[in-house]
Amino acid sequence: MVKPALPALRHLINSKEEAVLIDTCRALSLICDGSIPTIQSVLDAGFCPRLLELLMHPSPAVLVPTLQTLGNILSGDMAQTQVKPAYEAVLIDTCRALSLICDGSIPTIQSVLDAGFCPRLLELLMHPSPEVQVPTLKTVGNIVAGTEAQTQFVIDNQGLPPLCQILTGNWDKSIKEEACWVIANITAGNINQIQAVIEANIIPPLVSLLQHDEFKIKKEAAWAISYAVSGGSHEQIQYLVSQGCIKPLCDLLTCSNPQIITLCLDSVESILESGEGNKEYLRMINGCKGFNKITDLQTHMNSEVNKQASEILKKYWNKKGNEEEEEEELPSLILDDIKLDIGRLSLS
Repeated sequence: MVKPALPALRHLINSKEEAVLIDTCRALSLICDGSIPTIQSVLDAGFCPRLLELLMHPSPAVLVPTLQTLGNILSGDMAQTQVKPAYEAVLIDTCRALSLICDGSIPTIQSVLDAGFCPRLLELLMHPSPEVQVPTLKTVGNIVAGTEAQTQFVIDNQGLPPLCQILTGNWDKSIKEEACWVIANITAGNINQIQAVIEANIIPPLVSLLQHDEFKIKKEAAWAISYAVSGGSHEQIQYLVSQGCIKPLCDLLTCSNPQIITLCLDSVESILESGEGNKEYLRMINGCKGFNKITDLQTHMNSEVNKQASEILKKYWNKKGNEEEEEEELPSLILDDIKLDIGRLSLS
C-alpha cells in the first residue's frame, strides 16, 4: 500500500508550491508513523535529503510537518541505528540540521519539541557514534538555551541522567566538553533547575573536570559552576562549596583567558557575598592561595580584570594587598566543618 505511493510523493516533495509541500510532508508523516519496514521504505526512496532541506524553509507551515516526518523516522530503535549505516547517516544529518535550526530561535525550538523529538534526542545522547552524539548534544544544548519552560521540558523528560553518565563515563573529551556546555545552559536557568542538576549528582563530576581536565573542558565546566553559583540559593552555594568548587575556580585565576578569569572572579565574589559575615569562605580562599592570585590580578593587563580584583580585595579583605593580617587566619582546608546533606537542601 505504501510503496506504490512513494514515487508520486517523491516528485511532489520537490515542488516549490507551499501548499503541495505541506500536504506531501503531512502524508509522509502519516506513512512514517508506523512500522520500521515502512520507515525503511521511505529512507530507501531517498526522501531524507529533501526533508533536511525543508528544515530551512521560511514557512512554519512547511517546517512543522517536516519536523513531524523526521521525528517519526528517528523513532527507530537503537538496535536499528547501530546496524544500518544508511540510517545512521540520517541520524547524523538530521541532528546537525536540528542543531542549526534550534540555534537561537525560540519558535523553532518549540516546533521541535512539539514534534516529539525530545525523548529520541535524549536517547541519542548515549549513541556509540561520536558523529551522532556531538550534533545531538549541540541540539539539546540549543534547546536548553531557550526559554525556562523549554529547559524544564528537557529536565522533565529525564535529560540530566545521560549528561551525568557522559561526565563520569569513558567518553571522548570533545563529548565531555559539549556535555559541560549543555549543563551550563541548564544552570543558567532558575533555582529549581539548578536544584535538579544538584539532585542528578552532576556537581561532583563537574567539579572533578574543573579541577583535573584539560583547559577546553575546564572552561565549559567553569561556566556551568559559575552560573550555578551566581543564580543559586544560599544553601545551593553551600553545597557547591562543600563539593570543592573554590580551589579549581581559584586555580583558573592564573589562566591566560581574561574572560575565564573574570568568570571565576565573579564566582568567587558570589561565594563571598553568600557567606558575608562568615569568614569560613575567606579562609578557604586563602587556603588555596586565592588571596595571592587575586592580589596579583591587580596588575593584570586587562583593565576589567584588574579593576574587579581590586574591588574584591577592598570589599572582602579590606585591603589592597597586605597579606600578613590574613595569614593569621589561614586554616587547614577541611571541608568537614561544613556539614551539608544534599537531601536537606531547601530552595529559597
